[in-house]
Amino acid sequence: MTIHRSAAPARAGEPGDVRVCTVLICDDRPELRDAIRLTLGATPRFAVIADAGDADSCLATILKTRPDLLILDVNMPGGGPHVAAAAKNIHPRLHILVFSGRADTAIQQAMLTAGADQFVLKTGRVRPLLDAMENAYQQITMSTAATEDPGGPDRAFPSHDEHLLDAPRCECGSPIMYRRRVLMGQRGRKTTFDAWCTTNAEHRLPAAIFREIAELRTGLGT
Repeated sequence: MTIHRSAAPARAGEPGDVRVCTVLICDDRPELRDAIRLTLGATPRFAVIADAGDADSCLATILKTRPDLLILDVNMPGGGPHVAAAAKNIHPRLHILVFSGRADTAIQQAMLTAGADQFVLKTGRVRPLLDAMENAYQQITMSTAATEDPGGPDRAFPSHDEHLLDAPRCECGSPIMYRRRVLMGQRGRKTTFDAWCTTNAEHRLPAAIFREIAELRTGLGT
């Protein structure tokens, strides 16, 4: 896992600035990560803030950096549809662009079903990736504008009330993500709590785990 220094993303509406989308590259080929970073270095709309070469580092970096856009390989160590699902669970607003050399319709459908937003085949040309990223940019900026619009009756506060727990763990042995969500609406403030397996969000967590998590709330500051 490598985290890169970058300028703070500009907010929409600031004079003289464009909205900058932060990018995380997760691929096991360092030369490809470097090539993508070099290409995006000339594009003011994107800032590569980190990269990772395996699934565990990828998910940990998403939790740490909360990027706007994830460029995700399928074949990296530990990779597959479950990584896309776990990434969305950690950061629901994350735009996932799968960049894969596998021309397999079943894999493509599995990744999209798991939570990926786009699937681009590696062909040796950078243009298809850049076109997909421009599409992602439009979706991200539109989504951000809608979230920042205070006109809706209920709004979630921007928060970092998410914690990757070392213990307890899911029955499959994977870490558990715990999240507190605060909403403000016409009826006042409402707080909800949830938790899920970071490997497979469909795993049902035993009741004992929820009791342990409840005991941890005070220590987590939630």
